Amino acid sequence: NHKNILFFTNYGKVYRLKAYQIPEASRTARGISIRNLLPLAQNEKVVSTLAVDDFDRESTDKNIIIATRKGLIKKTALSEFASTRRDGLKAINLNEGDSIVQVKLTNGNDDVLLVTKKGMTIRFCETDVRRMGRGAAGVKGITLKEGDEVLDMVIVKQGEKLLLVTEDGYGKRTSYENFSRQHRGGKGLIGMKVNEKTGIVAAARGVEEDEEVLIVSAEGQAIRVKAKDVSEQGRPTMGVIVMRLSAGDKVTAIAIID
Repeated sequence: NHKNILFFTNYGKVYRLKAYQIPEASRTARGISIRNLLPLAQNEKVVSTLAVDDFDRESTDKNIIIATRKGLIKKTALSEFASTRRDGLKAINLNEGDSIVQVKLTNGNDDVLLVTKKGMTIRFCETDVRRMGRGAAGVKGITLKEGDEVLDMVIVKQGEKLLLVTEDGYGKRTSYENFSRQHRGGKGLIGMKVNEKTGIVAAARGVEEDEEVLIVSAEGQAIRVKAKDVSEQGRPTMGVIVMRLSAGDKVTAIAIID
């Protein structure tokens, strides 16, 4: 309840609330509009959130890593987000047509793995990215093929495997050992084989075997599955059906449950 929730928007801004300031509701409740809680501009939308215990100004190892749709990556010291204003702070200087896709907290020596909609991946150490101020634009994290864009970002952790789920309900787990570390900015490796049957990648997460996965669709349907029951496969494979969807419905998000 006392954690700080950071809300990052498509305008490259960040807002902050305490968790207890967000009204609690039941599983089936609709909730309230985020615009009742944050002073968002007319076309501004929240695209990623991050929970932070505190903002220790003495800490020198904690970073916030931001990934953008067009393949840029940016690292900023956590302490730079300690101050807040009612109308938010600039978190990244976005180029025209670009937007934030994911934000993660790192310890200074983590490996970052970017995942694109067409199933490409690249893994590199965060030390390959220098620290920048909040107003900077970032550097190239992955070279994208025409028509592709970054969909998600995962921080590599020991004991976890990469879980990928597509829009049409296909999913798989893959060991991080299959993703060799590269220098940032490269074209990366195939992380999942996608086609008309599977649809594009919808979400990526690191998951342990004893955790559960909540998969949610655009029409509000949800399914909860054990991570260990999702097939473990190699990189250039398409996975298996993990959620059956009604006609026209698509997977939009996944969450990991301890």
